[in-house]
Amino acid sequence: MSTTRARDGMNRLHRVLTRALDVLRVEGGEHAPTWSDTERLNGYVLYARCTLDLLAAHHQSEDEIVFPFIQRDGPLPAVTALDAQHHAVEAALAQLRVRIGRLAGGGLDGPGRQAWRDAIATLRAAWDAHVVDEEAVFDAALVGLSPDDDAALAKRIDRHGRAHSGPGPVMLPFLLFNLTGSDRLDFEGRLPWILTGLLIPKMWARRWTPMRPFLVDC
Repeated sequence: MSTTRARDGMNRLHRVLTRALDVLRVEGGEHAPTWSDTERLNGYVLYARCTLDLLAAHHQSEDEIVFPFIQRDGPLPAVTALDAQHHAVEAALAQLRVRIGRLAGGGLDGPGRQAWRDAIATLRAAWDAHVVDEEAVFDAALVGLSPDDDAALAKRIDRHGRAHSGPGPVMLPFLLFNLTGSDRLDFEGRLPWILTGLLIPKMWARRWTPMRPFLVDC
């Protein structure tokens, strides 16, 4: 008997990030209202920070946990290629982080806003191919694990995510409300009621609700 909790969790994060990058690209378009509507702009910036933080933490968990696990018996060319792709993504993230502070303060002029859009578009264009390559590696290396090995790997990934993805009152709603269908049901089902019934909808609402226009069914 084998399980695929680790692989499925990584692939689910890919779907969260795919949607988030699409939102940033569309909402940051040339005629989007985010540049002139202060409230919407603040929500967009918070959503963008969550996207960048999650993507950075996700890749860090792969670099530090998943890739070493996959290569425990020796280096693999496919993982070496993924590592090179990660470096390219990190360069794109660095360009976005340089601009996001000025975007939050309304300090990006027309060329600055275009540079933001171009950086998002560049990252999004490379993302699909990266995900296809990465999930092929995961299918080859993370399917067929024993339940104990799979659970241990998933636990390490989850622990890393909680430590490095950003504050829970913002990041948990970001994750939950960028998921749909069975992904949403599965992820929500793993969360205790105190999170889904009290903290997220009530006590943490002020922290994350500026992102509401960009989230799904929240």
